[in-house]
Amino acid sequence: IDLGNGVIPVDLIDVSVPGGATVALDLNKDGKPDIIAGNVILLNIYGSAPVAPAATTTALTAPVASITAGASITFTATVTAAAGTPTGTVNFLDGVTSLGTGTVTAGVATLTTTALPAGSDSITAVYSGDANFTGSTSSALVITVTAAPAPSFTLSLSPGSGSVASGSSVSSTVTITPAGGFNSAVSLSCSGAPSNATCSISPASVTPNGSAATATLTIQTGAQSTALARPPTPAESNNSSRTALAFLGGGALLGFALLRRRQAGWYAQLGLALIFLGASAVIGCGGSSSNSGGGGGHGTPSGTYTITVTATSGATTQTAAYSLTVQ
Repeated sequence: IDLGNGVIPVDLIDVSVPGGATVALDLNKDGKPDIIAGNVILLNIYGSAPVAPAATTTALTAPVASITAGASITFTATVTAAAGTPTGTVNFLDGVTSLGTGTVTAGVATLTTTALPAGSDSITAVYSGDANFTGSTSSALVITVTAAPAPSFTLSLSPGSGSVASGSSVSSTVTITPAGGFNSAVSLSCSGAPSNATCSISPASVTPNGSAATATLTIQTGAQSTALARPPTPAESNNSSRTALAFLGGGALLGFALLRRRQAGWYAQLGLALIFLGASAVIGCGGSSSNSGGGGGHGTPSGTYTITVTATSGATTQTAAYSLTVQ
């Protein structure tokens, strides 16, 4: 500012040589004139020199050192200085790729992300600085990111074993638990049932959509037959005995008569046959009265068996074993 009239502002000290023009300049941008012109020097006794920004330090932390790809992780950057509280923003980098920025509030900036790729990721936090504080960069923080598993499922049975009497049934809960976002239909089947027993699963297909799906395994065993032979009534036994004795007596008489007449032809043979039939009938009648009728059956034999449950979806197959004891 060219004052022109030689008047010196009250806040300046005149250390100039007399004569010549006076030029006023504000050099330090403090709103007050600092004069340097030719042989004229005026010093601002109230002005102040510019303040240099203070140095800062940025530290980066994370709650875990390893995650699965696609999982969420939060990074925290803390910016400090010898005096005062820095403001501004922090840029979070994975190598040279920006993950995003966070605003510094009370010296702290955070960023939550799910974008870390599989592998060893080197993360840094870069503070941009402000009018009073210089920028700074944190040390690298290494996060190990494992690849996400392929969609799949697991198969389990509860309970995994059971004991049952022949002719009765037993059941178990079949559970399909998804993993890696699996949500396809799973077909269920069973095999290995013992003789005269069946196994079935209902429903025969389930779809776990975000949570486990269940079905029921049922094993039905066959009953043992206990039918007994009916013993003859007293009247039937008496009639059979009389008939047998009649055959026996008649045959004996006929044979004796023929032998006395010395006829050894077919009449003699007939008499001997009647004697034999009568004796057989007597033995048969006696034997029938002692029959206890064990009765062979078709139930499931006693023992321990393994029932295999199979779950299939596309190219993925899982199996589980159920131990069945038939008493």
